[in-house]
Amino acid sequence: MIGHVVNVTQPGSSGSAMVVKFDDLEEEGRTTALTTSLLAVASTASVRDAQLPITANSDTDPVSQWVTRQVGGDVVRRGQGRVASHDGVLGTWVGGSSVLIKLTPNPKAGCSEGPGYDREQAVWIFSSAACGAYGLNVKIAGAGTTPPLGEILITSRRNVDIRDGSAWLLTVVAEPKP
Repeated sequence: MIGHVVNVTQPGSSGSAMVVKFDDLEEEGRTTALTTSLLAVASTASVRDAQLPITANSDTDPVSQWVTRQVGGDVVRRGQGRVASHDGVLGTWVGGSSVLIKLTPNPKAGCSEGPGYDREQAVWIFSSAACGAYGLNVKIAGAGTTPPLGEILITSRRNVDIRDGSAWLLTVVAEPKP
């Protein structure tokens, strides 16, 4: 994804804010214009943890047999090729850290059903109901689902600090115009 910073509010008594917008998807030499919203963002540490085994005997198991926990709680049983959520949503492990699963609304965390919830999605290290910030001292104050469409507002009581190696779970909210 290619995006840009729209606006930054320097730290002050009310904290700081950053508005970002992801504009294009670059894939295999092609660029496609997209408008996206944000479901979840995870720290570098959360990304790392989601790619490590949660079972005690993992030092003797091949990586393809590991059991891992996605950011947000879904459990991946690589040896069976399965992913399961707390709510019984089933998905598929497709190799590496790649998972396909149907997104599920998480209204308690602020994520209602929206575009893309009707089919399986590639969610990488995220759970089907991942919503909000994981391992970061930030809040998703605007997901980009309301005008100005695609502008994502991240706030913090201190500095907005999202480092290289973090992960963003984006959904497409507007298809490119032909």
